[in-house]
Amino acid sequence: MLNESIQAPIVNAPKRGSKMFDPCPIEGNGVHNWLFKTALRLHGRIAEDEIIELLKEKLGCVRPEREIREAVVNAGKYAKGEAGSASYRPWPSVDHALVYEIVVNSPIRLKDLSSISPARTLLRAKRFQKGRRSEMNAAEDIQEQLVAQAELLPPGIRRPINIVDGKPELILPNDHTYFTECAEQCFWELAKTEKFFRQGDLIVELIECSEGLKLVELAVEAFRSRLETYFTLRSYVSLRGGGIALKKKICSQDNAKALLATEAALNQLPAIQAVVNSPVFAEDEKGKLTVLNQGYYRCNGGIYVLRKREINTVIKVDEAVKALLAIVKDFSFLAESDKSRCIAGFISPALRFGRLLDADFPLDLCEADQSQTGKSFRMKVISRVYGERPFVITLSSEAKKGVGSLDESLSEALLSGAPFIALDNLRGEISNQLLESAIRGGRR
Repeated sequence: MLNESIQAPIVNAPKRGSKMFDPCPIEGNGVHNWLFKTALRLHGRIAEDEIIELLKEKLGCVRPEREIREAVVNAGKYAKGEAGSASYRPWPSVDHALVYEIVVNSPIRLKDLSSISPARTLLRAKRFQKGRRSEMNAAEDIQEQLVAQAELLPPGIRRPINIVDGKPELILPNDHTYFTECAEQCFWELAKTEKFFRQGDLIVELIECSEGLKLVELAVEAFRSRLETYFTLRSYVSLRGGGIALKKKICSQDNAKALLATEAALNQLPAIQAVVNSPVFAEDEKGKLTVLNQGYYRCNGGIYVLRKREINTVIKVDEAVKALLAIVKDFSFLAESDKSRCIAGFISPALRFGRLLDADFPLDLCEADQSQTGKSFRMKVISRVYGERPFVITLSSEAKKGVGSLDESLSEALLSGAPFIALDNLRGEISNQLLESAIRGGRR
C-alpha cells in the first residue's frame, strides 16, 4: 500500500488527475509507454522517488527497477522542457544519395511511366473534357518534373557513382549531359588517385620516367587515354525507334579539351608545388614541428612525399653538427665563412620545403678558380642527402630563345615539381626574367 505522504498529494490532485492512473496494460502491450506517460502526469505534483514507488504499486507485471527509474527521469526532462515534446518524434533527415540511387536504379524507366501510371486513366478522361491537347500538355508536365535526375540531389550532396565493368561509369557530354556535370564527377574521381593535380590553372599529372616520378602538363591526347584507364565511358545515343539509351563511347578530342577547361578541374583537383622523395619538416596548426612522411599534404601549396623514411627526431645537436661537417671534410675552402655557406646549402632546402624558412628561394652559387674541383659533385651530394636527383639544365650561351632555350628548360623544370634545379656549367652572362621570378619571394 502507498504511504500517507504519497497518497495525500494524489487525493488532493485536480479533477483531471483521475486519468493519472490508467490501468497498467498486460505485459507486451505497452507497459513501458504506460510508465512514461503516467510519470509525466505525476511530475510537478510529487517527488521522483515517490513517483517510482507509486508506479511499482500500480504495475500489473514485474519490470526491472532501472526501466522504471529511467522512465521517470526521462519524463521529468520533458516536463521541465529539457527535451522535445513527448508526443513528437522528428523524422530522420532525408538520405538524398539513397533516394537518388533508388530512383536511377529502378527497373522502371521514364519512358514506361505513361503506360503503367494510374495518371494515364485520368489523362484519358481529361481528353474527353478538354481535348487531346490537354492530355499531351499534362503528360509533358509530368515528364518535365521527372526527367531531371540531378535535381533529386540538393547542393552539397554528390551523385552516387555507378560501377560498370569494374570501373566508375562516366557519362560523356552531349545533348543529354552537361559538361559541368560530367567534369564534376570526372575530376572528383581523378583527385582520389593522387596522380592528378593543378599548378595554378594548369592541370598536371604525376608520371614515371627515367629520372623518377615527376609532374608534366596533362595534354588533351593523354587525357583521352587516362579517361579510358580510370572510367567506363558511356554516352546517351538516340535510338531509331525513338528514345535514348546508354552506349559505350570514346571521348572525342573536343570533349576532352572542353573538360580540361572547366572550373571543376580547378576546384576538384588538389594543388601541388613540390614532389619530394624524403619527409619534410613543417609546422602544424599549433606551431609545433612535425614530420610530413609519405603521402600528399595540402599545406604550403601542396607537397607530395613519395617515400617513407624513419627520421631520428631526438638526435643531439652536437652529433648532427659532426655528421654534417663530415660530409664536406674533403673540400678545400678559401675561408671558414665559405665552409659555413656550404653547410647552409645543405640545411636550407630542409627549412624551405616545409616553409620553416619563409624567405626568398635558396640560391646556391658555387665558383672555383680551376676545373674539376668538385662543383658539380657538391651539388649532387646536397641532392642525395635528400634522396633526390637534381633537374639539370645545361645550356650553351648561344641558345637564347625558342626550342631548347633557357626559358623552355626552366619552365619544364619548374613544372616538374623537382625540389632541386641545377644550372650546370653555364657560360657567359645570364639575363633571364623567368629565373629572376622563380628565385624571388613573390612565389612563396
